[in-house]
Amino acid sequence: MTPIQRLKQTALRLSQLGTLITFALMPFWLKWPNAPHPFSGEYVLGFVLFVPIVWTVGWWVIAGMPGLKQHFQHTSHLVWLVVLVLFCGWAVLSQSWAYMQIDYPGLAQSRALQYALSAAFMLVMASAGPSRKWLLVILIGSMIVHGLIGTAQVIQQGSIGLSALGEFNLDPAESGVSVVVADGTRLLRAYSLLPHPNMLASILLVGLLMTFNWALTTKYRSLAVAILCIGLWALLVTFSRSAWLGLALGIGIITILRWRTALRRWWLLVPLGLTSLVFLAAYHPYVLARAGTGQEQLETHSIGERTLFLFVASEAIRAYPVTGVGAGNFTWFASYYIFENSEYRIAGDNVHNIYLTIAAELGLVGLALFGTILLTSIYIAIRQLQAQETQIALVASLFALLLIGLFDHYNVTLLWGNMMLFSLLGLAIRPFPAKQVAAVREQSAP
Repeated sequence: MTPIQRLKQTALRLSQLGTLITFALMPFWLKWPNAPHPFSGEYVLGFVLFVPIVWTVGWWVIAGMPGLKQHFQHTSHLVWLVVLVLFCGWAVLSQSWAYMQIDYPGLAQSRALQYALSAAFMLVMASAGPSRKWLLVILIGSMIVHGLIGTAQVIQQGSIGLSALGEFNLDPAESGVSVVVADGTRLLRAYSLLPHPNMLASILLVGLLMTFNWALTTKYRSLAVAILCIGLWALLVTFSRSAWLGLALGIGIITILRWRTALRRWWLLVPLGLTSLVFLAAYHPYVLARAGTGQEQLETHSIGERTLFLFVASEAIRAYPVTGVGAGNFTWFASYYIFENSEYRIAGDNVHNIYLTIAAELGLVGLALFGTILLTSIYIAIRQLQAQETQIALVASLFALLLIGLFDHYNVTLLWGNMMLFSLLGLAIRPFPAKQVAAVREQSAP
């Protein structure tokens, strides 16, 4: 082996290590204190997560971009790659027409950079990502660790002393802290080390679906059941309705695709059902409040605000159908629109829908490009369902996250969520070795 070949091999290993570190750091909302230049220049660059992302992409480039050529050998992969580049390019171009391009040009710059980072990481995952088994360990491990932290916060009804790791100051009595209100009592929702319970719910959801898929075949049944119950309880105490729906969809997909195995392991539903019943018994007033059966002011206000921003997003699309208001500029457009056209005096916020977010900020052109990325990725991922057992869990997780995207915006508005969605898409479309595919198909043949 020549020195150049050894260098490339080492660089590839370092890149794959970087992908695992990136996934491990995703549940941490860590920023650089007093970040130096250039980290202070853009909002995205202030996160610790930025470092392993650049590390991963950089070493992959030094390694000679292994795996890139395989995307030019299949039409669907080539379409995905071209559209991915066009989407990032359109986001960069949107800086020139952004709604706040003069006063706050950094809004579009930061969002365009976020998309570029996520796309580059997605390309690495799709070309030469890490072992799926190691990634499975990290996703399940993150679910356990952050699920226990979130559960402890709910029991404590406040922070548990992890501020050094980025834990927020959580006091259910304070305004701005996410709570559920029933009969005048405020119950803190699980946060772990993230700024919102719904973000934690997405991490837990992916880990749960990976665990459920693993539990269908593992010989470590007791361990699998214990992990499932821990993860499910943690997901339940986030009180994230969209994640609950995503979990139901994901488990349904895995069960249908692996129905023979699921029939043999039907008893897995018993501990999951018992965990859910215990949760309902302990928190039924709050569950009913989240279900909208009561007249709690907090839930009514939340639904009203979401409806308002859905309307404002439709107005942004109507006013700027082709180009949108510019990447990252919707919140400012919403602020001005509400101030000028209503009596409300509330700050602009993101619309809780990733598809409307893309359409409002990048126009119908951006939505078409984003939709094509999703559709081609899902198409490729489904074609590889028989390649490996983990692939089924990945597809189920992706459909669950896309369902959540109808009710939340984090997967396109924040680096953390964008990375989670794009990296799982990249991993799901990474081609499997032909020998491995043949072996799995031979094992599954009747």
